[in-house]
Amino acid sequence: MWLATANYLTPPEPRKERRTSQTGVKEVERAERLKRRVPDMPLSDLGVKQIDDVVTFWANRPASSQGAAFATTVCKHHIRYWKSSFQWLYMEQAFSSKQPPDLVWGRVRVLVHQHGIDARATPKQVATYTGEELRVLREYGTDTTRVLMALALNCGFGIAGIGSLKSDQVQGD
Repeated sequence: MWLATANYLTPPEPRKERRTSQTGVKEVERAERLKRRVPDMPLSDLGVKQIDDVVTFWANRPASSQGAAFATTVCKHHIRYWKSSFQWLYMEQAFSSKQPPDLVWGRVRVLVHQHGIDARATPKQVATYTGEELRVLREYGTDTTRVLMALALNCGFGIAGIGSLKSDQVQGD
């Protein structure tokens, strides 16, 4: 499986200086991680199920060596690298591998943990209303309040946008 990247992953000779771009460094890191986590098997044994198992593995955000789950973007990049490796392999004339007819590269959703969402929340974020608070405001508010709420929620008007409206531009009581 890793024949394609064997020369790519070989460290440079001690006397030769090789400059690798940051993209190249990241590609090597991805290839090495995949190499550690994917079972070594001949390409002929690699079917749709094994290919999908690797995609599912990375979509579920496995734990890194530090114990925490890999970042969502890291997992997305590994899936993209995995897919592009196979697309290259099936197009490369040097290999006799053919793409399995039932292999479909669909969209993959990478798992997002709730604690990750919570960690991104900061106290400096804009205060928002709950659904219940919005219901009460809509129910007991004046017509003008309802119009301004509709502009804010549906059209993305902010305080400055609503404040710049003239009274004859807002229809209500």
